[in-house]
Amino acid sequence: MKKISRKIFLLLALSLILSSCKADNKNSDSTKEKNIEVEENDTPKKETDKKKTKEAENTDKSKDTSNKTSEKAKSEESPTEDKKNESEQASSKQSSSYKDGMYLSILSSDKSGEAQGEIGYCKSSYADSNKNIFTIEGSLSYNKDPKALEGYEIMANSTYEFPFDENTVFQATSGMAKPDIMTIDEFNKYLKECKDSGLGLVLVIENGHLKSVSISS
Repeated sequence: MKKISRKIFLLLALSLILSSCKADNKNSDSTKEKNIEVEENDTPKKETDKKKTKEAENTDKSKDTSNKTSEKAKSEESPTEDKKNESEQASSKQSSSYKDGMYLSILSSDKSGEAQGEIGYCKSSYADSNKNIFTIEGSLSYNKDPKALEGYEIMANSTYEFPFDENTVFQATSGMAKPDIMTIDEFNKYLKECKDSGLGLVLVIENGHLKSVSISS
């Protein structure tokens, strides 16, 4: 009887051990399955993360491309702005700093250039076509009204530079006769011929620009 009971106990113990082993194996299998599931679940996440990373990289590249395009556009605009500024500067250089009105000087190179009363005297004068500057050495008589016969202001003996442009007229005038329009070279040549003539050298400035330079008799 004792032997039978002991066998039954051993069988139960063995059964418990086997049951425990199966449970362990089952748990192990379950753990493996869970690990597999976790790995499988991680895989889409990893792929999603990779996609997000690629999307972020593409976004950054797109931003860089956009920035470069913007910078390129600005750099292409810069030359236009520079040209505009250069044009404005050239225009301001051609504008005279002298007041509108008439400037008169008597051609007389043998004089010192000093004014006599209300009359200015020109010692020398020249039109520089390279610099677009008409230079007078001497004194000038100024009047705001080009048609005035009196009330002139004297500008002291000095060197005066008047900017001119392609619209400035160089001419010889005589009373009611039609003006003789000249090129700059022709006018300079005529100036040399008239340097001691006592003729009048007349400059008219209108709206800040030298409108005309005349040798008047």
